[in-house]
Amino acid sequence: MHYIPHPMVPHENSFFSNCNRIYMADRASLVLGVIITCGRKLSGELFKFTFLHTFTEIFRNDRLIFKDQLLLTPNQNPLQMLGQWEQFTHEGTLLYLPGFTIEYSL
Repeated sequence: MHYIPHPMVPHENSFFSNCNRIYMADRASLVLGVIITCGRKLSGELFKFTFLHTFTEIFRNDRLIFKDQLLLTPNQNPLQMLGQWEQFTHEGTLLYLPGFTIEYSL
């Protein structure tokens, strides 16, 4: 399965929360892609959103195999600072989980 939705473009003063729970069969494969932008850059809305939270859990045979959580609050933690997003305007994650487990490949 592959799941690569359109990029998240948080608008000015927006609050956004997203939860993904993916349940995979024993030998299922997954490609998951996520892109988060700074907002509507051409409208001057660089990091003008209030709150963005993403949460992802992936299970194989009802066993948790991957967990990720991201919380962005630009008013409290400026994202253009050193060690944050700095001069960048997009963040992307690409995850590939092959359709086998170590136990089967031995």
